[in-house]
Amino acid sequence: AGHLSVAWRSRSYPRVDEADARPCRPDFVLMIYPWESVTEPPVSAGPDAASALNVTSRNPPTFLTQTEDDAAHVENSLYFYLALKKAGAAPSELHVYPEGGHGYGRCTKPTVPKGLAVCSWPHRAARFLQTLGVLPLL
Repeated sequence: AGHLSVAWRSRSYPRVDEADARPCRPDFVLMIYPWESVTEPPVSAGPDAASALNVTSRNPPTFLTQTEDDAAHVENSLYFYLALKKAGAAPSELHVYPEGGHGYGRCTKPTVPKGLAVCSWPHRAARFLQTLGVLPLL
């Protein structure tokens, strides 16, 4: 999904109908434990895979969350966020948590330990969407 967050600049299929005349740019992006998004170590994704290399000032507001113990490397989120800032992209949020690994989803699975701080991310994401006007304020 990280690659899709920057792939909106060009359509990957021929125009079919009037809907295809509309812009592909999303109004926002939620990147939850992104993978292979940056070229920096320890991630070291190749240039063809590293979505952070395609960040521009036109990137939409982005919400990133990841844990320090994620085997996919927290640096994906850290460096992607820095790429957004360096490019002058829309205001974005970065949330890093000490533990939770990879694959905790919305923390509704019985295999996810109760009480992990990372399990607050869905509420933080909802607040992010509220500030963008995507969700109503409660």
